[in-house]
Amino acid sequence: MLTKTIQNGNTYYSMTHRGVAYMLRCKRDGSWELSSRRLSLGRGNVGSVKFYDTLDELERSMKAFRGVAKLLADTEGAGASRH
Repeated sequence: MLTKTIQNGNTYYSMTHRGVAYMLRCKRDGSWELSSRRLSLGRGNVGSVKFYDTLDELERSMKAFRGVAKLLADTEGAGASRH
């Protein structure tokens, strides 16, 4: 399940899949930042960050995010989050 939060004017989408916590956000230039952290490694694990130009690129790279472009478009209005 994808959870949307807004902090300081920035929109974040978070979810946990197979023991990994993900946080997705759209940057001002329209690209996407995805941070991930394996929960089993504990609080000291800083995780990793990857950048994607489009949601389509993210979907091709990350199996857990397949269909996210449609999901975000449905919640934000047609095509609003595709960039």
